[in-house]
Amino acid sequence: MALKGILTKTSSLQKPLGLTPQEAAALVQRMYENVLDADARLSGESEEKRKQILTAYVSQMEVRREDDELVIDYPPLGPPSAAGSDSSTPSEAATTG
Repeated sequence: MALKGILTKTSSLQKPLGLTPQEAAALVQRMYENVLDADARLSGESEEKRKQILTAYVSQMEVRREDDELVIDYPPLGPPSAAGSDSSTPSEAATTG
């Protein structure tokens, strides 16, 4: 479920961001690791609720290139009531190449 969304998002970003195959693979890995962490934080939720939250989470991730780095802006995790909690993940940057 989440991996399919990540692959779709990464595929749609290849041309606009000029991703190399290595950058695309690294981007998928970084995003998937973050989603696994988010899923672990949702362990008390029902399977259906986790699926809904993670699907929205992946679709709202923003990826941009700053200089030679790919930066991922992660949205707050969960429904609006959880947005103010410590469950959000800030931007993450990594040097590519």
